[in-house]
Amino acid sequence: MWKGDVLLVRSGQPGTAAIVPESLNGVNAIDILIATPEKSIVHPIYLCNYFNSAGGKRMAMGAQRGQIQKHLNVGELKVAPIPIPPLPLQHHFATIVESVEKQKMQMYAHLTELDALFASLQARAFNGEL
Repeated sequence: MWKGDVLLVRSGQPGTAAIVPESLNGVNAIDILIATPEKSIVHPIYLCNYFNSAGGKRMAMGAQRGQIQKHLNVGELKVAPIPIPPLPLQHHFATIVESVEKQKMQMYAHLTELDALFASLQARAFNGEL
């Protein structure tokens, strides 16, 4: 699999999607569907978010089989209708998603820092240093 490929979980939580980052170029995975989007038609971020959306989950649920362990049926997934908006709209969507993800990472970093500061404050309080 290569950077920009969209991975789909086949078993357990069928249809859950993620995009391969550059740091995982060339790795191998078992029991994962790999979709290599034709970038002149569909943006990987759009495709990944479609599969993770309520509509994408319904589509994946219709293409899964198995009584105990749900398993995504590749043949049915290949013929499933996927709405493809115009490419400029997909690019705009991807820009917004990337911006939100960047903000989430910044907020997580701030939260981690605040947790460390709070732990330090607690330690000082319980040691009678305040």
